[in-house]
Amino acid sequence: SGNAYIRCFYFTTAVATSTGNNPAPTNVVEYIYMTFSWMMGVFIRDIVSNANRNREQYRKTVDQVLSECKRLGLSKDTIDRVRDWFVYTWQKQKTLGLL
Repeated sequence: SGNAYIRCFYFTTAVATSTGNNPAPTNVVEYIYMTFSWMMGVFIRDIVSNANRNREQYRKTVDQVLSECKRLGLSKDTIDRVRDWFVYTWQKQKTLGLL
């Protein structure tokens, strides 16, 4: 029952998102709602994944730069200023766009 294209899109979305154990939709509105819900879940997962990747890249960059500062024998005051710059940039932009 319902539109064949909507059922097909529902099926491909269910397979692509590896969902299971959900109640089977019985009408077009339920097909559309469940497909929309799965797609929103995929988008939210991607947003969170990207934020985590940016945070990890930030930490890695900070660690590398601070290690290099120590290797070069820079003063504690200079190292603290470099660290403060990283913290400030991250808090304001959540990115290290210049790096």
